[in-house]
Amino acid sequence: MNWYFAISAASLDRADHDWRGLIASAIASAKQRTRLKPHMLYDGEPSAFTDDIRALGVTVIHHRVSFYDELVAFSLARRYPDWLSIAAGAFLRTEIPLIEHDEDYVLYTDCDVMFLRDVPRLQCRSAPFAVAPETNPLTRRNINSGVMVMNLPALRRDWPQFRQFMIDNFEDLISFDQTAYEKFYAKRWRRLSPSYNWRPYWGYYPWAHVVHWHGPKPTLVRRLLNGDTTPVEIWDRFFRRAPRSYARYLATWDDFQAGAAGFQPSADVR
Repeated sequence: MNWYFAISAASLDRADHDWRGLIASAIASAKQRTRLKPHMLYDGEPSAFTDDIRALGVTVIHHRVSFYDELVAFSLARRYPDWLSIAAGAFLRTEIPLIEHDEDYVLYTDCDVMFLRDVPRLQCRSAPFAVAPETNPLTRRNINSGVMVMNLPALRRDWPQFRQFMIDNFEDLISFDQTAYEKFYAKRWRRLSPSYNWRPYWGYYPWAHVVHWHGPKPTLVRRLLNGDTTPVEIWDRFFRRAPRSYARYLATWDDFQAGAAGFQPSADVR
């Protein structure tokens, strides 16, 4: 099954995220635990970083969203300087139906995941996509777009309307593409088992297929475990819900980091 993840060069070195390390571990875990075929959508120029990712057997696709100019105009008008760098990467996933034409269903994940078990060839029948809940694994309300099974023919049919919906509603898209999918598709999605988008703050779950560092990332988790604090209130709240779970998943992440030590993606310096 084809697996996609996406990021913009402008957000690659965002503080307290360590996207390079997260991407390295995600790829290492996928190579060790799954048969997924990795693809990276990248809004940025060819560089040492993309060379390193390509050398790992990842298909690197340089792409900029078709409504980038509209993102720029909105960011400038609202004076949100950091909004553009995040949005440029977040909205990349919405154009996967325009890029992938070999498969009808693909797996999309954010970069901050690690694969613990193999992922079968997931489908979502006629629904446009399948997703797990946002913060409560037992609810069917709210979605988290950090892991999606995407029905590309269905999404492709809706694309012109969906694209215009996003452009018309930037102000209301609090969680970028996630809010757009949630509002536009209004519960037309299928529910994906939370085991494919498991969060450390839900507790340790040995049967999880995909663990998503939704909230504090491993480099910050390590500091929190050592008694540090974070000014991001929701991240602090997530961590304090299940610190032992975070510690166990961090140890697993460290193992993948050790396996990725020989191919840590470079900084974009030649």
